[in-house]
Amino acid sequence: MVCYTAVLMKAKLGYDDALDAFGVHGIGGFLGALLTGVFCQKLFNPAGADGALFGHVAQVWKQLVAASVAAAYGAIGTLVLCFVI
Repeated sequence: MVCYTAVLMKAKLGYDDALDAFGVHGIGGFLGALLTGVFCQKLFNPAGADGALFGHVAQVWKQLVAASVAAAYGAIGTLVLCFVI
């Protein structure tokens, strides 16, 4: 539902995304990264961490920072490439 809403917002915000890549992969990936901080468990990955549902709310903050840094890196890299081209 979140990805579909993001795709619908494309018309309202007026940006061009013929394949809906940002709405599906950008928004969906960001949300998935955040929700990993909610649902992760050491039961499935002993080297990982427990998420918010298992008493470690700080994991959501770590996921938010990591996803934001990845989004910023992608945006800055895209801008640099646009100027180079």
